[in-house]
Amino acid sequence: MREGEHRLFYHQPARHWNEALPLGNGSMGAMVFGGVHAEHLLLNEDTLWSGYPQTYRLPQAKEDLAKVRQAIVDRNDDLAHELARKISGPYSQSYLSFAKLIGHFEHEGVVMHYERSLDLRTATTKTTYQIGTTRFTRTYFISHPDHVLVMHFEADGDQRLNFSLQFESELCHHVVHEKDDVVLQGIAPIAVTPSYQHSHHPIEYASEDDPRTMHWMARMTVLQTDGVYDRIPKGIRVAKCQSITFALTMATSFQGYQVMPGQDRTGPEKKTKQTLANVRHQTLANLKERHILDYQSLYHRTVLTFEDDHPSFTYVATDQRLRHRDPFDLGLIALLFHYGRYLLIASSREDSQPANLQGIWNDQMRPPWCSNYTLNINAPMNYWLAESCHLTECHQPFLRMIEELAIEGKKTAQDYGVRGFVVHHNTDLWRMTHPAGGLGEGDPSWSMWPMAGPWLCAHLYEHYLYTGDVDYLQNVAYPIMKEAADFCLDWMQADPTSHHRLMPSTSPEHRFFSKSGQLVAVSASSTMDVMLCQELFAHCVEAAKILSCDTLLQDHWQEAIQNLRPLLIGQEGQLLEWSEDFPEEDQHHRHLSHLYALYPGSREKWVEDSALYEAAKQSLWRRGDEGTGWSLAWKVALYARLADGDKAALLIEKMLRLVETKQHGGVYANLLCAHPPFQIDGNFGITAAIAEMLVQSHGGVITLLPALPYTWGKGSIQGIRCRGGFVIDLAFDNQRWTELTLYGECGGTCILAGITLSKIHMATGDPAMQVQEGEDGLIITLRQGSLVKIIQSLVKE
Repeated sequence: MREGEHRLFYHQPARHWNEALPLGNGSMGAMVFGGVHAEHLLLNEDTLWSGYPQTYRLPQAKEDLAKVRQAIVDRNDDLAHELARKISGPYSQSYLSFAKLIGHFEHEGVVMHYERSLDLRTATTKTTYQIGTTRFTRTYFISHPDHVLVMHFEADGDQRLNFSLQFESELCHHVVHEKDDVVLQGIAPIAVTPSYQHSHHPIEYASEDDPRTMHWMARMTVLQTDGVYDRIPKGIRVAKCQSITFALTMATSFQGYQVMPGQDRTGPEKKTKQTLANVRHQTLANLKERHILDYQSLYHRTVLTFEDDHPSFTYVATDQRLRHRDPFDLGLIALLFHYGRYLLIASSREDSQPANLQGIWNDQMRPPWCSNYTLNINAPMNYWLAESCHLTECHQPFLRMIEELAIEGKKTAQDYGVRGFVVHHNTDLWRMTHPAGGLGEGDPSWSMWPMAGPWLCAHLYEHYLYTGDVDYLQNVAYPIMKEAADFCLDWMQADPTSHHRLMPSTSPEHRFFSKSGQLVAVSASSTMDVMLCQELFAHCVEAAKILSCDTLLQDHWQEAIQNLRPLLIGQEGQLLEWSEDFPEEDQHHRHLSHLYALYPGSREKWVEDSALYEAAKQSLWRRGDEGTGWSLAWKVALYARLADGDKAALLIEKMLRLVETKQHGGVYANLLCAHPPFQIDGNFGITAAIAEMLVQSHGGVITLLPALPYTWGKGSIQGIRCRGGFVIDLAFDNQRWTELTLYGECGGTCILAGITLSKIHMATGDPAMQVQEGEDGLIITLRQGSLVKIIQSLVKE
């Protein structure tokens, strides 16, 4: 592996949070600053949220819904908007900052040869510097198998380490010492007002013995040292030390989204004691080996390499590679790709919560948008890469959350008087499903969007398409998809003069001008809602056929697809965002909701000579080339689907702009995505988009290099997964693929688009493999676990 494609490094400590380096094991997170005299680690734990289980009911929703629908029928857009505002519950709760661990190091002398780094190959950060003849090194990693943050400090030379480590937290807390352990413990507030809502008392606590109160704890101990250490009020002081290793773990009293967090106040103590008991007698080498083996079993599955990348870029610090961006530094694109995979492994594992708006990293009590799960783009974008980039295990927390939302969402659907389940644009640790509009304060452009269920169901079905897990489809995905389809069928309103209409309907966070000149958002059958429902119905039909069930329902869903309005083209040749060519609030709006079917959806036949294809291109062109970090990532994926690799590459360059003000989207010095402010969705989205530029798979057809930019000369991608249960290793050079290895994880048949037998050589393959030419390309059937290696002729067609 090329170091410059897998390692971030800097020649100065982080000045602020957006320069610190992230570590995580799915559940615990840390941002490491790497200060010489003052070290800061900002700690997070994925279940530390404000709030407690409560289902907010909407007793007037059915009546208010009827009024909204009547206003839409009457073409009174202003009234419909204001009536929709009334269908609203409280905002979500907030993901919280856990604590800070602050180190004060007693150094004298000039600091030389400073470097701090994050090695994506080992999920380890390291800070090194020299004072006099002594080399100081600090190494950090967070182990998933052992559930500890390991910190190892050493001094190689004649000087010794003298320092203190102390806990701080903005939450109600206190620090105690228990034998050799330093224990930080506290409680979480039962409510936090979002930062965008004014409040004289934004943070509300209950008593420690209140069942609504969540308890939390961090426990730190010394594992090995040759020095001496003593207690100090909020931590530990170490002296005369050449080497020392700490272990730190965190836990909360969270036991599930339906359980009051204060029911088990002793839970954090039991968990943290047991966790440290399991590692007290382990060596640093053993802890690190277990950590790396676990981590690399995921990280090493997929590798992107550019062989034309000049090796000199390896020795340029990451912030300088960004500040003085060189288009020949293709390794920085590979680094961005791998960083997204690293961050997903660090923030989403089988036993964790899903990655939220900031992954698992947050330094504020009232973070932007509560650092919650925003379901109208951001949370789904977090998981676009999970299946294609070979991290299906990391998808599990999100898929599990969808199951939980389907349970809670039935209650909200009942309030509307409809079947199935409904989820709106926000949720949190407690799986809220009501429209989060601040009890009427918020704008319906985002609060009145009841179509999260269909989008989330796409993730369930995608998981099946990539894994071929029929048991999962039958027992988990399909029952939830049917419930979501029931809601959509009931949300549709019959119109004897036209197609059935989805009412009310919005295009997330975007508005249009009504006839009176007011900005409104509520109408019937926005393009995104039509796409989502059609896709859901189509997936339900496909799933039912696979499972040989529900014949009558299949007919009902097929009829529903036909009953929804067709996609429409506007006066400027663009795909309409709403059911009419309304004057839009912002032509360059960050959301691209009306292009959902192009990406991440895949139901529509977007062929080059179709009117829809051209309309989609026109819509994307009208949105422009600027945007928030995550919006840029979405545009890259859309251009990949449009087979425009050069335009996708141009937008990647915009994504790689160093953000030091709030003027545009891009990345911060630590490569985290800048909305601004920080949102992690763009990191995940750009990784998925780059994968989409190299390999696409739909309907049993695999397309190689569908959007390869002209500037990406020679390279390879290994371990890309395709729908149907196939995995691909692919080498390319001079705008064409040169070597392909196709693995049949599940066994089955696929079509390699545009490939003919006359232009290839089968180097190795399964003797039982079946190969024939078809109209769309090479048809290959592989047994489960078998592979074929194909080399393309050097002669261009």
